Amino acid sequence: MNKKEFLDTLREALSGSMQEGKTAAHIRYYQDYIDRQIRNGRSEKEVLDELGDPRLIAKTLLDTDGDTKAYGEYEEYSQPQKNKVRASKEHVRKVDLSTWYGKALVIFLAALVILALLVIAGVLIPIFLVVAAVAFILSILRKS
Repeated sequence: MNKKEFLDTLREALSGSMQEGKTAAHIRYYQDYIDRQIRNGRSEKEVLDELGDPRLIAKTLLDTDGDTKAYGEYEEYSQPQKNKVRASKEHVRKVDLSTWYGKALVIFLAALVILALLVIAGVLIPIFLVVAAVAFILSILRKS
């Protein structure tokens, strides 16, 4: 099997079962992957042997359809033109908690929560003591 046959088989297995844009994104991903590996000195046969059966790849892609992370940077091929501008404006910044600043942020937030709890306890304990003392005095006065 050569690259063209691999991509045609993959396209055929995905067509009709997945959105056209997603199919195009996946085909583009595998085409770019194969080309990149060949540019890095590997033979086409080696790359295709490593990838395996395109029908099995298609089945896996169909099973995970809906997971937009599956095709990452190639997602743009699946979006209609009018949604591309909106998608670029809706960029969400995520904090990687495995980095030093992510860990520092978690420690800072935990310290902030503990401090808030101590302040709340510092305010509530005196109020609770006053209410308990008043209740105790009232109970003594009722008994007499």
